[in-house]
Amino acid sequence: MNRPPNATQTAAQVDIEDLCRLALSTTIRQGQNKVPDNIPRFHKTPSLTEMSKSLFQPPTAGDYGASANVRHFFGIDILRSFAAVVILIWHYQHFFSLSGTTFDRSTQPFYALLMPFYEYGYWAVGGFWVISGFVFAHVYGDRETTIASFVSARFARLYPLHFITLVAIGAIQIVSFNLLGHYTMVAGNSMTDFVRHLFFISGWGFTDAVNFNGPIWSVSVELAIYAVFFILARRLFSFGLLVPCFIVITMAMLVNEQSPVNNFHLCAFFFFAGCALYYWLIRFRNRPIILFAPAVVSAFFFIYYTASGLLPHMRFYNVQFFLFPPIVLLVGWMDYHPKVQQRLKPLKWFGDTTYSSYLWHFPTQVLIIMIFTYLGHSSHIFEKPLTLIGWVVGMVALSHMSFVHIEKPLQRFCQSAFKIAWATADRA
Repeated sequence: MNRPPNATQTAAQVDIEDLCRLALSTTIRQGQNKVPDNIPRFHKTPSLTEMSKSLFQPPTAGDYGASANVRHFFGIDILRSFAAVVILIWHYQHFFSLSGTTFDRSTQPFYALLMPFYEYGYWAVGGFWVISGFVFAHVYGDRETTIASFVSARFARLYPLHFITLVAIGAIQIVSFNLLGHYTMVAGNSMTDFVRHLFFISGWGFTDAVNFNGPIWSVSVELAIYAVFFILARRLFSFGLLVPCFIVITMAMLVNEQSPVNNFHLCAFFFFAGCALYYWLIRFRNRPIILFAPAVVSAFFFIYYTASGLLPHMRFYNVQFFLFPPIVLLVGWMDYHPKVQQRLKPLKWFGDTTYSSYLWHFPTQVLIIMIFTYLGHSSHIFEKPLTLIGWVVGMVALSHMSFVHIEKPLQRFCQSAFKIAWATADRA
């Protein structure tokens, strides 16, 4: 506790923060056990020079301590699940392949309300990558992690469900070929394609064709970015924003050049943007004006590009990039507030459905379309609002059951198996 100002100090020399501290000391001496929650914490506004220097400095122990107190960013988790629901709505168009005629997106249910999701739902993939970068920075950033621990955690989290859904859709497509004489929703499912999926490299640019569990391409690309992140993780923020921003800028240049391995550049672009947003949040969590300054600028550019009619003439990721900072910073900042955390915690089950929803929805669609095609049904039922609601609610429920009864148990099993494997003595 700071001492009260000396008598020789003039009133002009006593700043607001000193007065506030003096008031707090008086309150505590009167019997308060803790600082009242309704008394704000004041921070001196840094100069432009101080601000610039701080951006090249690592987060302080206090920054990491406050972030550790959050423990779990429930809001960010729920935001990721919302992105998975957006993918469900975006891929709803697959059901209209039954008609065999030109597809008009405006015939889909609630089109006026859900138009952004029907037209630009694929943007959610970039959102997944941004959130992954944010979460990885929170879990691994500037922290010592062994490669064995990192690899086993990633394998246990991703591979078991990937393998199960790969086998499931393979079996469904075999039935489809026998019943209909062709595969459903994809042109081919060769043994080469299966091996690529088996080794989690289906999105690595070997083919542009969609096969087996198509949406997994984005996860397979992200695996390569995980390797880059692991190399940098221990010193990711040693120079403040320099490293993540350098990667974001260079990847933006490569993405706009349309390289043959463009998906890797695109994923790294969004992933390390998420890392940068995490850094910004933990550094300026107590300075809302500074914290939300880039969010306001980003929102302005996004609104300008969309409202001015420039969006159709631009590459989607150049506009999409401006959408995520306002959302991620706002939701992440809210997660720092205990009352918000308490309200969001009961929704953790929804946040846990993301991966199952992403992996199960495509095999489920293939199965439904195969059955409808075999029975000779049209796609008219999918124009009904109740069908869309049933699709989204049903997939969320299925994903929740998958997480509880498949994902989580297999994660625990794999992690236990890895612990035993790493503990096994070397050959004598």
